[in-house]
Amino acid sequence: MVVGAIAELGGAAAVEIAASALAERGAKPGMCHNCGVSVIADYCALCGQERDSHRRSLGALMHEVVREVASFDSRILRTAGEKCRRRQRTGAVLFRIRQRHC
Repeated sequence: MVVGAIAELGGAAAVEIAASALAERGAKPGMCHNCGVSVIADYCALCGQERDSHRRSLGALMHEVVREVASFDSRILRTAGEKCRRRQRTGAVLFRIRQRHC
């Protein structure tokens, strides 16, 4: 009986140390969506349910869409510019060929 109590206290101490370390890093406690237990880590210690439900508000989704659309890579812009220049050169070459044969 004493060994079980010591092991139980050791486990509780480890959980307390881990919870205080997470709290120092800015983690805020939440509730498990599955069993209702207070959760501070990424997963519930009791049932293993993930803490984040991946539910987003409409504003958060719109912010993410705008951020993704607005973050162009410079290579995309260079490629688009090259395509436009290549099209102009091809058009000029075809125009000269038509002038010679007509």
